[in-house]
Amino acid sequence: NDVVVIISSDAINVNAQTLFAADWTNAAVRKRLIISPNAIVGGSSGQPALTIPTGLANNLYIINYGSIQGYGGSSSYPNGGNAISASSSNVYILNYGTIYAGGGKGGDGTTAVSSWLSVISSQMSSNWQTATTSGKIAAGGGGSGTTAGAAGVGGGGVSGSNANGIN
Repeated sequence: NDVVVIISSDAINVNAQTLFAADWTNAAVRKRLIISPNAIVGGSSGQPALTIPTGLANNLYIINYGSIQGYGGSSSYPNGGNAISASSSNVYILNYGTIYAGGGKGGDGTTAVSSWLSVISSQMSSNWQTATTSGKIAAGGGGSGTTAGAAGVGGGGVSGSNANGIN
């Protein structure tokens, strides 16, 4: 006895228990979650893209033809998000698409003026000095995989941690 749920369009912060409702705890029902090609299941605000909570009875088969993408780090949530967070056993993944963990937030650039600017500032116009010191300098990029993202070359940044694809 199978129940099949198909995600055919983009979805954010999907909870498998919500999709299967009362069948989630029904031991007589095997569950199949199919993510269609071109469908993206994504995470937001530090949440996993796909959550598989406790209480699963029988098996859950995730058949992914689309993409499951963890949340990329931001100012509010510097750590990358997990693509899949599973708190139940008997979960099987058949992946024909992609599963991406979210990368950690890159380091913030600095607004500090380099020491060389103070040396030559008297030779530059005041407009140039203002334009140079009002923005961010050398913001860093996020890391990949399970290695934490490094702070930007410009310094002053706080790095986020990267997430796992499946947690």
